[in-house]
Amino acid sequence: MTRVMILTTSCTAVVTLLLFTLTEGCSDRNRRCKEWAMSGECIQNRGYMHVHCAESCDQCKVQDEHCSDLHEQCAAWANNGECNANYVYMRKTCARACTFCMPARNHNVPHIHANLVDELWDSYRERYPNVPIGSHG
Repeated sequence: MTRVMILTTSCTAVVTLLLFTLTEGCSDRNRRCKEWAMSGECIQNRGYMHVHCAESCDQCKVQDEHCSDLHEQCAAWANNGECNANYVYMRKTCARACTFCMPARNHNVPHIHANLVDELWDSYRERYPNVPIGSHG
């Protein structure tokens, strides 16, 4: 199984969340992924891009193999505050999106540290300086 990391921000400030999705292979599922990534879609349309264009959006990084999102809308729900508002359902259905996952115990899998999250977010902002990020910026 491939390790995939998805990064997003909350609506309130520059608070970063790690969102994880488990896939059989971390790759781009559309031939236009690189083109879309270069135009800033990894940020503007991350719900689609981080699932279907994981490689181009640099999401093939880390995985906790025992924790997953069971619904395609988990990332969007997490962004909208559902992790707290609907805790019981979200813990069961969207554990990765809500960062309820424990760090991976397999030492072949790199662990995520808080400063790495900030560095990854900064690298997106540097890579796509002209992409509007609304209240996240």
